[in-house]
Amino acid sequence: MARLLTIFAAFFALIAPTGAHADPEDIDAAARGVARIVLVTPNQRGGGIRVLGHGTGFAVTSKRLVTNAHVVAQARRYRRQVRVFVVPSQGDEISLGRIVDYNASKDLALIEMVDDVTLPPLALVRNFTPDDNSVIALGYPGVVDRALGKMDKKPIRTRGNVSGNRDLRGTRSIIHSADIAGGNSGGPLVDECGRVVGVNNAVTLSGRGEGEFYFAISNSELFRFLSRNNIDGMTTALPCRSLAELREIEDERKREAEEAAEAIAAERLASEERQRDQIEAEIAEERENMMAFAAVLLLVAAGGGFMAIQSRDKETNKQKVYIFAGVAGLAAIGAGVLWIQRPGPADVDDRLAAALDGDAAPDMGPVALSSGTLVCALDEDRSKVYGQPDFDVEFEWDSDGCVNGRTQYGRAGRVWSRVLVPEEEDVVSINTIDPEAREYRIERFLIGSRDIALARDRRGAYEPPSCRAKDAADRLDVMQRDIVRRLPDNPNELLIYTCENRGLAGSESAQFDGDAASDIVIPADDLPEVDPSDLF
Repeated sequence: MARLLTIFAAFFALIAPTGAHADPEDIDAAARGVARIVLVTPNQRGGGIRVLGHGTGFAVTSKRLVTNAHVVAQARRYRRQVRVFVVPSQGDEISLGRIVDYNASKDLALIEMVDDVTLPPLALVRNFTPDDNSVIALGYPGVVDRALGKMDKKPIRTRGNVSGNRDLRGTRSIIHSADIAGGNSGGPLVDECGRVVGVNNAVTLSGRGEGEFYFAISNSELFRFLSRNNIDGMTTALPCRSLAELREIEDERKREAEEAAEAIAAERLASEERQRDQIEAEIAEERENMMAFAAVLLLVAAGGGFMAIQSRDKETNKQKVYIFAGVAGLAAIGAGVLWIQRPGPADVDDRLAAALDGDAAPDMGPVALSSGTLVCALDEDRSKVYGQPDFDVEFEWDSDGCVNGRTQYGRAGRVWSRVLVPEEEDVVSINTIDPEAREYRIERFLIGSRDIALARDRRGAYEPPSCRAKDAADRLDVMQRDIVRRLPDNPNELLIYTCENRGLAGSESAQFDGDAASDIVIPADDLPEVDPSDLF
């Protein structure tokens, strides 16, 4: 066995990857979890190994792959003579494969890599319908190998549309138009986000120009198969959304917010104008009343003065003179005061300002998050989901950027962020908190093995400052920049949470579901013996 592994490793060391395809980054990420499944046997006549056939598989865990049963049928039948090898789409390592489960009636098999090789598992869609039209097939068609004169490591991608769901002799299947050929068997059929919707396994062949249709085993069948092997997998029931679509949603939200703000401003202006008109009318009425009262007082003053003059020559009327004179003086003073204090146009603005100050304070939007327990709920309409996210997240937040009392976040402007590069997963995450917008975001970048190794090296080059250390937030922001600037422009997954300063409201979890189906026998591709010289 060791000699066979050595020969086979040398054999595939000659394989050279081709240039990157102009496909979306999500499909690039999915392709890294796809592998070529190769069946080999010792060459009895010339030594070395002989390739009997090949197909495609994809990871459902880091060590286990799904493929078609007919791809590995000879290895199961001739266990001592035929070996299964897994050739990942990236890196130089290969692994011997062990058949863990085999279901010929469903044309599904589960293979475990026994060597020190891992693959990023693909997400599985739980509720795919024919309305989700566009699909991409990933795999290794033999016709391409023969045309290139070698076995390429990167899977070929073909795009098509879903024609419908059918029960093909009792098995739930997807009919589609994404070209597949011998060698694609067992490969994933994915949506625009790179999430598996089916397992490619059959082609209708016609020599009379009637066209070809392609079949993929529905995920409802796959879930049953995985369940009996105690594999939950990474599943999702959320729709596939592109970042372009999300940008349109955000632009629409921004337009709606601006229009709402403009409407509020227009209503406030109209309200001010109505109040101004009312105040002007009130002032005009007050002005007229005060002027009329001042005129009356002037008449009273004049009458009092006249009576005082008429009574001043009579000795007996001195007291009346004083009374009339006093009344005249007070009336004259009152008329002067009313005349001086009568409101004018200049008083309109002062009264309007006082009225507006007395109104309720304008709505300034949501209050920024404060220190304490934050509960954040996933906004599904604004998120681009690849796998199985947490729908609710709860954590302790401190206004100096410390999370759960132990993880310091870096600060850039009003936004706080932390870059995470785990050792066990080929992903870089950027978690950000925007207290003013009351948002918590997770951006996940599913990058290749070489890029993730570089990211881990850069992450290992610095030690994040502890919470509440001097200038911790500013220093960490500088440390993280070298990782961030080398990431792709767009994340493969974007999760947006809205947060509140309160207790956790609840959570949801994803569960498998599937349609019932009975056992059938799926027509298998022919697997003739192939001499390696025909492919290389």
